[in-house]
Amino acid sequence: ALRSHIFSVLASSSATAAALNTVCTACKVYLPALCAALPELQMLVGAQPLPTAIDSAASINRLHAGMALLLTAFAYAAAKPFVLVMDDCQWADSQSLALIDSVMQDGMTRGILFVLIFRVRY
Repeated sequence: ALRSHIFSVLASSSATAAALNTVCTACKVYLPALCAALPELQMLVGAQPLPTAIDSAASINRLHAGMALLLTAFAYAAAKPFVLVMDDCQWADSQSLALIDSVMQDGMTRGILFVLIFRVRY
């Protein structure tokens, strides 16, 4: 979902892409980790070095914080309500669910509506 949104930002007005680039540049410390997870992001912010090696817990925390800031950047760049819809969440692995939980709990993601869809197994 984020990959397709990156491409839609690239295809949209230059003002939207510039606003997103400005916000992403402000959270520069997370860009190497974000670009490692979403290489397409480099089309907006330029090439990034590999993330600094740190222990796995710190690496996960860095990715979670960076994703929260990235979603905030998308909402800011859109300058209108931002809705993130995730379908088939019943198939998500524990790390993906932890990421979703972390991003939703982060105070930085105000102005974003999260819609998670899952099917109950009978």
